[in-house]
Amino acid sequence: MPCIFHSRLSISAARYFIACTDIYVLLVVKTSKEILYFLNIYLFYLSIYLYIFRKFRIVPESARWLVTQHKYEEADKILQRAAKINGARLPEKWWDQIDFPEKTAQNRSPQRKYNYLDLVRTPRIRLRTFACLFLWQVVSMIYYGVSMKTDFLGGDFYGTFISGGV
Repeated sequence: MPCIFHSRLSISAARYFIACTDIYVLLVVKTSKEILYFLNIYLFYLSIYLYIFRKFRIVPESARWLVTQHKYEEADKILQRAAKINGARLPEKWWDQIDFPEKTAQNRSPQRKYNYLDLVRTPRIRLRTFACLFLWQVVSMIYYGVSMKTDFLGGDFYGTFISGGV
């Protein structure tokens, strides 16, 4: 009984399998390099945007909200600036003149301070958080693919590009 591992058919099939594997590996490596390149550029610009957004506020926080949070110095800076623009004058230590009703302070339970771990604390919020993160990445990659690689989608190049803009 001849061995099937030494036949011509099995050798050519093995060579074909190795060639297909090499092509598949090259495509996966090329695609993963493009994805990593996209993510590097995307994360770079995202970090710059977040840094600038953190440092530069177009609209300051509401003075009313700052007073309710007992951040009087920050509220004073904002109100002093608004008073300067309006040509008015604020009294010194104006927050001492505010009369907070004691009933609302007694009936109010202590406010819980939330952080990022609360996004993964319960299963329902965890599912929604990870779904949003995943969909954000998928939509970004689809947008990148449609805007940069329309020639690979087939069909009319210009029509595909215009439909991607819609």
